[in-house]
Amino acid sequence: MCDDYSHTSYANSSILCYIGSNGPKKITVWNENEPNNFRSPDYRGEEQCVEIIVHTGERSVLEKIDKLNDIPCPKPTFDVICQVEDTKSINITRFESFAKINDFTNIEDLLTNFENTISLTLETLVTKTQAFEDLLNRDSFTTTQTTNILNMFDQLVNVTRQIKVEDSLYKSVTNKLLQFLDSFSAKIQIGSNRSISFEYENMNLSIFDINFQNESNEWCNINTNKYMNTIIEINIQALKKQVIQSKNYRIVETIFSNFNLFPQINITNFGVPLSYQIANFTTIKADNDLIRFQIQVSESLQSYNIACAYWSFDKNNGSWVADRGCRFAGYVNNYAQCYCNHLTHFAVL
Repeated sequence: MCDDYSHTSYANSSILCYIGSNGPKKITVWNENEPNNFRSPDYRGEEQCVEIIVHTGERSVLEKIDKLNDIPCPKPTFDVICQVEDTKSINITRFESFAKINDFTNIEDLLTNFENTISLTLETLVTKTQAFEDLLNRDSFTTTQTTNILNMFDQLVNVTRQIKVEDSLYKSVTNKLLQFLDSFSAKIQIGSNRSISFEYENMNLSIFDINFQNESNEWCNINTNKYMNTIIEINIQALKKQVIQSKNYRIVETIFSNFNLFPQINITNFGVPLSYQIANFTTIKADNDLIRFQIQVSESLQSYNIACAYWSFDKNNGSWVADRGCRFAGYVNNYAQCYCNHLTHFAVL
């Protein structure tokens, strides 16, 4: 068994630590009375195990072992994430004194106690945000893990509107949530598929893996059925001049259904905020337009002075900026036309 897990909700479970055949370290949490080396004949659907993908900060005895008793987890309840340190020599037969679980409680709290209706103060929002940031220590996330994490992220976005605070701490937290989403998208595994989408109440996240060498079209867009009043296109030919064409890249498109993560006062917002980026690229800027987006605006509102803006993480701890980086090009069929020479978060204000 693993040490120091008695304070968790799995105190009456058996914990088997092992290495998977593909390399990642794993821990499987079995229900009480299910031994480490065989499945109980009384196994029922409600008696499930939990696979935990773990991360070690440096090479250890874990990485020197080929494979232990790799018992599958045919019906995992959900994924739990933690860190593992080797503290003692390993008894391969009995799996005793194998490892020590660190920071188990915080991650378990994030993944198991995140209720659909949650009331947050600013202080607890800070704590939850830190828990999300801690997840970025992992190298990658499966589709199932991504679905669970984004579902919780979406709930957190939903409750940020309950906190009516216009101060630096609140904007710092929402800024960190945006930055988490940017970094997290680069770590999502999508297998042999070139694209995948995740739709939630507060956002739609689409991922498209691309090799620009194989793209001949001038403009490319990722379609989303949820936001038909928003059209986004990216200039493939302009991007070719910014990247190594022989490499694969990941385009990440996020369309938010509200401005919860973009707290601003005394600003009229049209449509929804959206994001277009290449994963792991902090800045991409070109002489020509890199992105053009169209947001539907009703005729009654078109008499207002509007601006195409992008989100600056640095200005005032998070703020919309309208300058020459994004320009408004008029209306076409009741759609506001915006053209920008870099990739980030955008909106019509």
